Amino acid sequence: MIRILPPAIAAQIAAGEVVERPASVVKELLENAIDAGATEITVEMQGGGVQELVIRDNGTGIPADQIETAFARHATSKLITAEDLFNIATLGFRGEALPSIAAVAQVSCTSRHRDAANAVELRIAGSEIQDKRSVGAPVGTTFVIRNLFYNLPVRRQFLRSAGAEAAAIAAVVTHYALAYPSIRFHLVVDHKPRLQTDGSGDLRAVALAVYGVDVVQHLLPIAYDAGSGPYRIGLHGYVSDATAHRNTREAMHISVNGRTIAARGTMAGIFDDAYHTVLMKGRFPILMLALTVDPASVDVNVHPAKSEVKFRDPDYVRSHVADAIRTVLQSTPTIQGWTVPLPSTDAPTADTPQPTAREQRLSYLTDLDRSGGATSRTAGGSGQRSPTRRVEEDLFPEPVSPPLQQTFHPGMRHDVDAKAAGQALATVAAQQREQLQGPLPELQIIGQLAGLYILCESPHHELYIIDQHAAHERVNYERLMAQEANGKIEIQPLLIPLRLVLVPQDVLLLSQQRDELLRWGFRISEEGNDVLVLAIPATVAPVKTEAAVLQIAAALRDTGGSLPSDWRERMLITLACHTSIRAGQRLSLAEQTALLQQMQQCANPRTCPHGRPTIVSMRLDLFARQFGRIT
Repeated sequence: MIRILPPAIAAQIAAGEVVERPASVVKELLENAIDAGATEITVEMQGGGVQELVIRDNGTGIPADQIETAFARHATSKLITAEDLFNIATLGFRGEALPSIAAVAQVSCTSRHRDAANAVELRIAGSEIQDKRSVGAPVGTTFVIRNLFYNLPVRRQFLRSAGAEAAAIAAVVTHYALAYPSIRFHLVVDHKPRLQTDGSGDLRAVALAVYGVDVVQHLLPIAYDAGSGPYRIGLHGYVSDATAHRNTREAMHISVNGRTIAARGTMAGIFDDAYHTVLMKGRFPILMLALTVDPASVDVNVHPAKSEVKFRDPDYVRSHVADAIRTVLQSTPTIQGWTVPLPSTDAPTADTPQPTAREQRLSYLTDLDRSGGATSRTAGGSGQRSPTRRVEEDLFPEPVSPPLQQTFHPGMRHDVDAKAAGQALATVAAQQREQLQGPLPELQIIGQLAGLYILCESPHHELYIIDQHAAHERVNYERLMAQEANGKIEIQPLLIPLRLVLVPQDVLLLSQQRDELLRWGFRISEEGNDVLVLAIPATVAPVKTEAAVLQIAAALRDTGGSLPSDWRERMLITLACHTSIRAGQRLSLAEQTALLQQMQQCANPRTCPHGRPTIVSMRLDLFARQFGRIT
C-alpha cells in the first residue's frame, strides 16, 4: 500500500539532505550571515556542536513579522523565478537550511532588524513552534541550536567523537575566514577562544592566524584577470611553493564567486594539472584562492550541501587557472632546504621555562622587523648572522621553532599580530626575488657521490646536492616538450628492427595507436603476434627501447586503450625517464658541468616530472654542529 508520509517524518528525511553533522549547520548559518551583510561572526560550540551551537552575527537581521516564514520549507528571499537559478549572486537560495535544522534540533532564533527598535525571539523544536516573544538585543541574528538529532537517535549514533565534530566545524570556519578576510571571525570551543581574525581584509594575516609563520613564508601571491562578459575570469589569493604541501586536500581553500567549495571533481583536476611535475603523486598544495566567473557560467545547484559547482565551459576555466598557477610557480625559485634536527649541549631541562608558540612567532617577527629578513637561529644562539650569508639564509630559512601544527584544529590558538607579520613576510619575499638572478644560484661542482648525486658549493658555502637522474629527467622533459610543441620529435631508424614478444592485449593496444606513437617517434609494425619496433625517438637509447614501449603499453592498458587528455604528459614523462642518466652512472666533470648548465636553462629545475626534488641544500652550520664548532 502506498502511503503519504506524516509531515514530521518527511521533514526529518529532507533535513538529512542538508544537515549531515554539526558542521553542516554551521556552514548554512555562516552563509546566511554573510548574505545578510555581517562584518562580524562568532561561532561557539560545546560537545562538538551536538550539545550546543551558537552562531551570532551583526547582519541586517530578520523582520519580526517574517521570522516564522523564515522557518517554512522553501521560504527564501533570494529567488523569484526558475531563471534566477542561473544567475545566483548569494550563498543561500534554496530555503531549506532553517526548516531542516529546526526539524532535528531545539532552536532559538533571536533577531533584530536594522530598522526595528526591538528584537524578536522564536523557539522551535522538531519543526513545532514553542514560543515567540519580543526581547532586547543588538542588530543582527543569534542562533542557539541545542541537542542536535535529539529526535533521531540513529543519526546521532553515526556522528564521530566530540573532538572530530569540533574539528569539522573549525574547518568550515577556517574556509570562510580565508574566503572573507574582511569579516571578523571568532571561534570559541568549549569556552576557549581558538581562532580570531581582525577583518582587515588582509588575506595573508588570516593565513598567519590559521597556519602560522612556517606555512605563510612559503605562500606565493597570485592575481590574474582575463576575458570579459561571460568569459571573464579572475583568480586571486595565495598558492604554496613546491616545498610546502600536505598528504590530503584539506589545506586547499577555494571559493567560487564567494562560495567555498571542496577540492573535488573539476577543481581537484585543475590543481593537479597546475602542480603536475611540481609535487609528487599523493602530495597536495596549500591554497587560498578566490575564483570569480560570470554567475551565468557556473551552476551552484548541483550538490545537496552546495559543496561543488559545475562550469559551463570547464576546459576554459581549467586552462586559465592552471596556467596562472604554473606561471607563478615557475617565476618564483624555490629549492628545498635540508634541515636536520641535531642535539644541543644546551638542551633545556624540565625546570627551564619554555617559550609558547605565540612567543616564538612574535620573536621571529621581531627579528624580521629588525633585520629585514629571516634570521638563522641556533640552539642557545643570539640569532645574529654574517652579511655574507644573508641571501642564502633568507632563501632557505630553518624553522625557528618546533614545527607548528600543519592543519587547523580546535586545540590551536593563533593570536599574533597577524597584519604586521604579513607585511614583514611580504617584505622578505620581495627581497628574496630581488636577490636571486636566476632559477638556481651560481654553483661550483665538488664531485659525484655513489654515482647518484652531484655535490656543489654555493658562493655562500652552502652544500647543494643534485639528484643526477631526476635533474636529467627535468632537462629532457622540457626539451621534449619544446620539440613536441613544434612537431619536431627527432626519429632514429633502427638498423635491425627490435622484435618484442608481448601479450595479445598489448599488441592490440599498440597497433590501434600506431599513428599517435609515430608522432612521438616510435614507428612500429605487427608481425604475427609480435611487435616490431622500426624507429625510436633520437633521445632514447636502443637498450631502453623495450622498457619504454612496455611502459607505454601499460599506460594504454590502464586507460582501456583510449587516449586521455593527459596522454601528452604521460608520453613526455615516459620518454624523459628513459632518456635520462641512470642512477649509478659515473659522470665526468665535463658531463656534470653540462648537466648543471642545462638545469640552469630549465623553466622549473627544482623538481623532476614526477614531482620529486632535483636539488636540496644543506646549511654550513649543520656541519659545524656535528664537529662541535657551535652548539
